[in-house]
Amino acid sequence: MIRELPWRSIRELCQEACLFTIGSACDELSKQRPLRLAIEVGSWHGCSTLVLAQYFPRIICVDLWGDLLDGASLPEKAGRAESFDQFLTNMQKNDLYDKVVFPIVSTSEVLNVFKDSLEADMVFIDACHYLDPVRLDIQNAKRHVAKDGLFAFHDYHHEQVKQAVDELIATGEFKVHSQGGWTIILNRA
Repeated sequence: MIRELPWRSIRELCQEACLFTIGSACDELSKQRPLRLAIEVGSWHGCSTLVLAQYFPRIICVDLWGDLLDGASLPEKAGRAESFDQFLTNMQKNDLYDKVVFPIVSTSEVLNVFKDSLEADMVFIDACHYLDPVRLDIQNAKRHVAKDGLFAFHDYHHEQVKQAVDELIATGEFKVHSQGGWTIILNRA
C-alpha cells in the first residue's frame, strides 16, 4: 500500500484526469455535430488549450496571466512572465497561432464586448478560485454557451469554485453532464 505520494504526482494525476475529461466530452460532442468555437477562461500554460485544439478550429483564451501584469503595465512586463512565456511556447510548438486568439484581458472585458453574439460549443473556466470572481466568470460566460454546448469547470474541488458551480446547477439552467478529476462539465437543462 502506498502511504505517501508527493503532491506533484497527485497534482499531475488530477491534471491528466481533467484533460481526459475535457477531451472525452469534446470527442462526444464532435460526434454529434461539427465544432466551431471554444472559449477558455484561464489558460495559464495552455495545457487544456492543447486538448481543445484537437477538436475546435477556433479557441478564444481569456487570461490576465496574473504574473504578467502583477501591478505593472503590459509593456513593462510583456515577455517576462513565466506562465505567459510557457503558453506562447506551447502555442508555437504546436503551430496553433492560426486557431488560438488570446486577449490579455479580464473575462468581463472580452465577453461583454461580444454581448450575446458569440456562441461557443464549449466554455471552459479555469481561472480564479474565489467565490465572487467565479460567479462573475459564470455570469459573463454562460450566455455564450450554445444551446447544445458544454460549460466546463476545473478545480471543482476548491470550496468556493464548487459553491459557485453548485449555485449555477441549483438554478436549473444547467445540469451535470460528466465529472472527472477536478473537473465538472455541465450542459443546459
